[in-house]
Amino acid sequence: MVRWTVIGRWTPEKYPDIGRRFVVFAKGQAPPEVLAASQKIKDIVWEFPSYYGQPLSVWVGEGEEADLSTFLRYWMDLMTFEIYPSVPLETMKKLLPP
Repeated sequence: MVRWTVIGRWTPEKYPDIGRRFVVFAKGQAPPEVLAASQKIKDIVWEFPSYYGQPLSVWVGEGEEADLSTFLRYWMDLMTFEIYPSVPLETMKKLLPP
């Protein structure tokens, strides 16, 4: 299991398509493999600066790389992604010298 930070970006022209696809996903009508992958991923936080006009989202989650890949492929025709393995602050504090 790995934790990651994903920054998804899109152009303003793609926003209507992203909105429609999100509704399809939220209604459970996405492809079965995408829905199954999303159920296995633990969402830590998902922020939407896009509500305030920024064409991006920031997502921190935990799971298997294969599930992340399956989930993100569903969006790759509409968005570009930056994917960073990440470590929680609590873990970093434990790694610091006393």
